[in-house]
Formats: sequence, C-alpha cells, structure tokens
Amino acid sequence: MDIIAVSSSPKSVAPPFYNHRVVDVMKMILERSSLSAGCWYPHAYYQALKEKGQNERLQWLQDRDYFFHGFLDVKFFRHTSGHATSPTGKLTEFEIQEGVKPSEAMDQIFKTLALVDCSNTCQMAQYQVIREAIGNEKFDHLFAGRLIIGDYMNPKNPLRHFLRPCHDGSHKILLALKRFREGVINDPLLGERNLLQEPAVIPIGARVVFQNVGRYTSKHPVGPSAGFNVIYLGEDSYYAFGISSEPVTARAINTYLMKAFNAPPQAPEHLGPKATNWYNNNRYRFEPFAAAQVKDFSKENGGFSPLSGKALDKELIDWIINTPIEELSWEAVISFRSSSLAESQKQS
Repeated sequence: MDIIAVSSSPKSVAPPFYNHRVVDVMKMILERSSLSAGCWYPHAYYQALKEKGQNERLQWLQDRDYFFHGFLDVKFFRHTSGHATSPTGKLTEFEIQEGVKPSEAMDQIFKTLALVDCSNTCQMAQYQVIREAIGNEKFDHLFAGRLIIGDYMNPKNPLRHFLRPCHDGSHKILLALKRFREGVINDPLLGERNLLQEPAVIPIGARVVFQNVGRYTSKHPVGPSAGFNVIYLGEDSYYAFGISSEPVTARAINTYLMKAFNAPPQAPEHLGPKATNWYNNNRYRFEPFAAAQVKDFSKENGGFSPLSGKALDKELIDWIINTPIEELSWEAVISFRSSSLAESQKQS
C-alpha cells in the first residue's frame, strides 16, 4: 500500500509548513524498506540480496548494471541520456515515461522497489509535498512529460524552479565573504549569487549537502560516499538516506564520511558488465590511492557545504494553488518565479 495518501484537493498541506512536511515525507521514505519495496542505495540492496541468497533477482539487476546506475519501475521512468562520461552511459537520474501521469509515477515509487541515491530521495520528498499542496490535477498538468528525479543542477530538472537557495549566514567563511565582497560570490554550480538577497538561515526541511574530501573518488571510484544530500531537521539534526533511518548530527555525518574514505577501496563485485569492464580498464588509475588516509577532515574541506541550502518556494506554491488550472502553464510558472525573484532583489 502507499506510504502517503494524497488528495487532489489543494488543502492537503497548510502553506506555512511546506518545508516541515518535507521532513515528514523523508521520514516515511527512510522508515519503509523491504526486499520487495522501498528505497535502497544500489550497493546496499546488492548486499541485502546476497545475504538473503536471492541470487536470481541479484543476477537480473546486476546484468543490467542497476546496482551502478539505479532503478525505478521502467513502466513509469527511464534513465536520462547524455551521460557519456559514465561507465554505463547512465547515472542515477530518471525522467518520466511519455504518457504517464506524474501523480501515478510518484505513487509507483512509494509502492515498489527503488534503487536510488540521496539526491533522489530528497527530491522525491520535495515533489511529494508540492503534489500534496497543489493537488494531483495541477501536479499532473505541470509535470507531465517533464518530471525528473536526479541531479539538482540539471537545467532540465523542473524542481529547480520550485526551490530557493539559502545559506548558513553564521558560517565563518560566509561572514567574511559578506564583509569584504558585499555578499556577491561566484558559485561554481549556480553562477553569481548575492548572499545579501538570500535567506541567511537554513530552514527546517531544506536540502543541504555534506561533502567528502576531494580525493574520495580517486580512492573509491565506485564508492557511494563522495557526499550526501540530506534534509535539515533543525538543531543540528538531519535525515541522511544512506547513513541512517534515524536523525543524525553533523558530527555523525562527518565521522561517517571520514570512515568511508579511510576504509579499503570498495570492491567492484556489485557491478554489472559495462561498469566492471570500465573498472578493470581503469584500475591502474585508482590503485596508487588504495592506502590513502585522511587525518584532518575539515582541513581538506570535508563536511557541511554552507552554500548548499535549497528550500521549497512558498510563494510559487501558493500562487499555483490560487491560480485556476486553465491559466496554468509551465511558461506561467517560469514567469512568476522570475518576477518573484526580481521583486525580492528590489526589497533587499
């Protein structure tokens, strides 16, 4: 059965609590998993199947490299294309199949098996809250043929337009930036940002990022712990898919990341044919790093990324709720978002 009951009525979620509701949905995602359903990291599901002796299912998934690039029900989703640098040509990123209703696709995620990563689960929670707020009819109208669950930085990901950046204004690095550069920075991922025009606090329900040290992928080319997208719960507490189903602190996340780096390189036994071939052909590049260790995690810039906050845009969701469906289009959403951002900049 579904873990989340959704109404087509826009009264499902009270407007002030959109981001708080993200926390609730993320909690349900983390709590619900079995060998037949729920969200799993691909490598963790491989280990679970191996331990339970479910060799037929394991082999079927491995032959298709699903333990490398993830899996969602292929009747509802397909992998995005254009990832030439990936060993399999695919990443853990999915787009909705043509002719599928987005609301039904979301239902299917929560009813069946999903081999996904931390970014995927954060986006599932955010999409679900948008859906609850605006109702199935408007959700299907706006996201049909458009829904993507994957990279936050993918310019085609429609969720980007429903999120506003925020940052930790108390972080010492950002305090210095605001003091000496008037808050204007060149974000390598988002381009120019004026921190004075953004919320200087990470709200409950926002997605933030914890990074491992930059050398992680050199030692662990197929490891899952290069970083984690997590949901902030307030008071130094986070939901971190892939680490724990319970809330964890920043210190616990950093400790997990450091231990993951210092562990022996992850064996490639879970990989399928294409990924295994890539690994064997490139083994010489990784072996020199096999004994590498991190002693001071923070000095190598591991840990919390203070600029990484992404929270649901209340104004945009409220506007969609109050706009008749016949007046709703994707172009109208983009236009409203642009006007809203421009107005915010004027007020600041």
